[in-house]
Amino acid sequence: MKLVLYDLYHKIKSLRSYKPIALNFLALSTVQLTNFIVPILSFPYLIKILGSSNFGIVSYGLTIMLYFNTFTDYGFNLSSTREVSMKQGDVKQLSIIFCNVLATKAILFLISIIILLILIILLPKFQKESELFLIGIIYIFGNAIMPVWYFQGIEKMNHLTVANLISKIILITLIYLIIKSPQDYKYVLGIYGSANLISGIYGIYIAYSKYGLLVVLPKWKNIFNNLRDGWSMLISNLSIIGFSSSNIIILSFFVSDKIIGNYSIAEKIIFALWQILSVFSQATFPYVCKLIQSNFLEVKKYIRNIYLPFNLFVLMMCICLFTYAEQIVFWTTNSLERQTIDLLKLMSPVIYIVCLNIPAYQILLAKNLKRQYAIIFNSATFINLLACPILVRVYGVNGAALSLLLIQILVTCSLHTVLEIKMGKYSIWRKQTNIQSL
Repeated sequence: MKLVLYDLYHKIKSLRSYKPIALNFLALSTVQLTNFIVPILSFPYLIKILGSSNFGIVSYGLTIMLYFNTFTDYGFNLSSTREVSMKQGDVKQLSIIFCNVLATKAILFLISIIILLILIILLPKFQKESELFLIGIIYIFGNAIMPVWYFQGIEKMNHLTVANLISKIILITLIYLIIKSPQDYKYVLGIYGSANLISGIYGIYIAYSKYGLLVVLPKWKNIFNNLRDGWSMLISNLSIIGFSSSNIIILSFFVSDKIIGNYSIAEKIIFALWQILSVFSQATFPYVCKLIQSNFLEVKKYIRNIYLPFNLFVLMMCICLFTYAEQIVFWTTNSLERQTIDLLKLMSPVIYIVCLNIPAYQILLAKNLKRQYAIIFNSATFINLLACPILVRVYGVNGAALSLLLIQILVTCSLHTVLEIKMGKYSIWRKQTNIQSL
């Protein structure tokens, strides 16, 4: 009896070590729940007021903004999160990291404006929608100043929850107040940007007021180091966007704005649910970084006790997504567009395929193996840029969805291949003895 109680006590005690993960996951889940609810509240209204064609233009604009957001993020949501997680409790070092990252982001934001202006001058499609993109500058700025990476690193994601709730309330309110006619589509990026801006200001205020960060004059040396260290992550993240979100841009060369609108609705539903994976990965990544520094067997316990139950949940979610695709499209858009329903069914396995790569993805990044990571995603982008136009020519808009599915399979297989074959000592499947951090 004593032995049973002793064993039970230690099992309960071990579960307490997962408490920070649970709290962070809950906080980020709340964030992404609002991100999922917002399309349900806004998409039917936007599609009704703007029409499918103008909604397609807005989706195209949001995709372009996503590239600029990725550029200004520069991989800091991973590289700086890792750095902050290792400096927890050291206010001076955290202040230096915080100020240097913000200064680097400010420079990247200015470069983004220059690039956007050049595109507007040189490209007819950008010239035609110049007002949409110029107003969208605020979208880039708001995203750039939000210190998501800092709160992830100190494992205090509850602040992101509050910031996100505030911004989403503002977003929905402005959409219903400002968007009144099809011509108002040009203001949508600005509305999203205003919400991002308020969220970013709130995040910086909390970082300084609650955690006692100091204002430190950034040094050019540190800024250059940030740019150098984050370069491979930037290329990889741009590559991720290249194969996961560039299909709308590719479709713009082959199909009408209305068809782009139908595709973007299905894609946005997929990406909204995809955020659940991002929540899980972001909430657990600092924890994995800590474990892998000391004992790799603890990482395998994390996979068994936390990742596998989550994996099963995602599988059930994808089955429901396929089964109830018609109802989901109707709830989201208040219409039953057959093309959108078929696209959603075709894309539904994507979320589970991506879920399968989370352990390999996290371990590669935790061990700072950026080169292997970059090669995989750069190759995937290159293949997608070749395959997507061909598949679209053969299968129409369904070709873009098929390309997304095939590329995600390729990425997942590649990540596990690198981990299992090239780095056998960090295998998540083989039986191993204790592996101390190397």
